[in-house]
Amino acid sequence: MARIHNSISLNAEVDVNNENITYLTIRQQLENAKRDLNLVLGREANIPFSVDNAVYFKQGLSLEEVVQDANRRNATLLQADQLIRNSRYDVPINKAN
Repeated sequence: MARIHNSISLNAEVDVNNENITYLTIRQQLENAKRDLNLVLGREANIPFSVDNAVYFKQGLSLEEVVQDANRRNATLLQADQLIRNSRYDVPINKAN
């Protein structure tokens, strides 16, 4: 019985250690992300800032409106449209050759 108790205790200790390591890793990733954001914003890397983590939902949206807006702002779709427009200019050029 003591052996089982010791095994459970060791497993719990390993779990706590793993959680601590995960927590420290996430904190380091957060600090790195803050530093990177400061650099992207052209500020000194160590300027502190806080992030508002409140989420506000816009009321009265329909699924159709959301999908249309997402399609209108989708960077991949916008790039594909631009490639199609550019390729239309290439067709006459290639035919001329």
